[in-house]
Amino acid sequence: MNKQAENLNVTGSNSAKVEVNVDQLFSHVECLLKDQHGKGGLTASAKATIDRYLNKIVANKDSQKSPDE
Repeated sequence: MNKQAENLNVTGSNSAKVEVNVDQLFSHVECLLKDQHGKGGLTASAKATIDRYLNKIVANKDSQKSPDE
């Protein structure tokens, strides 16, 4: 896991917090992929977990959009 992203203390706007959250989600995906690669493949469960993380990233991106975008 990316300890720098994990230990980052964010103060300020929600967009900064969302960016850290997205960074943490990508870190989780990276760790999962490395773990699965080491085991020789990607399980259905790991694929579902990655899909869940990616959906959260998209949801965070959508929540950041301003109304006039």
